[in-house]
Amino acid sequence: MRILSWFLRFFSWFPLPVVHAMAWPFGQLLRLSRRHREVSRKNLALCYPQLSESERNKLVVRSLKEFAKSVLEAGPNWYWPLSKVSTKIVKVHGQEILEQALARGKGVVLAAPHFGAWEWGGICLSELIVNKDIIYLYKPSANTAVDDYINSKRQRPGGRIVPANSRGLMALLRGLKQANVVVVLPDQQPKKGDGEFAPFFGIPALTQTLIPSLAQRTGCEVVFTCGRRLPRGKGYEVHFLSAPEAIYSDSQDEALAALNQGVESCIAIDPGQYLWAYKRFGLRPNGEPRFY
Repeated sequence: MRILSWFLRFFSWFPLPVVHAMAWPFGQLLRLSRRHREVSRKNLALCYPQLSESERNKLVVRSLKEFAKSVLEAGPNWYWPLSKVSTKIVKVHGQEILEQALARGKGVVLAAPHFGAWEWGGICLSELIVNKDIIYLYKPSANTAVDDYINSKRQRPGGRIVPANSRGLMALLRGLKQANVVVVLPDQQPKKGDGEFAPFFGIPALTQTLIPSLAQRTGCEVVFTCGRRLPRGKGYEVHFLSAPEAIYSDSQDEALAALNQGVESCIAIDPGQYLWAYKRFGLRPNGEPRFY
């Protein structure tokens, strides 16, 4: 725990361009990892079959480098003064989409996939969302000390973090019924039996039902959001995207397909910044061979 703290604090001593430059060798190490490299290649072959092998390999290299950046830049994000962190958000796209959703007064689910600079979104949300609570759902790890450390840093801009269990889900429902904002990962693969298969880039992927369920139960709005990392440490831009209308459908199949379509729209902003090393297709429908 202390090693992790000092590791990230070390990177907070440098300006952002230097931190991102130092991510290059860490990205190379990830590339040497057979697991990260091959999972990324398989996912990209499934999702972008129209690309050549050379084009997909370039995306593998870039995605792993961006993943390394997301780890190292947590140092500045967690240890710089919040006023300094805020200056690195240089542009917000689709702010009116968020404002319109908030104005409806039904609560908002922000669907934030494994894309780009997810650690930097909190400071932007704290500035754009006032007079409302922001509740973040997270999946607890086996190490409570690490969880406590990470969560304390993530809550610096404001907001509250709740675990993905029955207590946390009740907190989400209460928050939405009080017209607050909750932030959920839409592309986290659920455990077997906890989700349904829906197309993701045309490939069946076990998909969590939480977001459509919250929309059905509370009448809340769903907005997709992601943070794109700009090149050469120039900062970040935050995007808000309208959810496909079918996400509110009574048909679970339609709602889950729309959920994955929303994730695809975020990825399309910059495919190289998606976490392709994540085993998104780890569980398969009965009878289908495993991909990994």
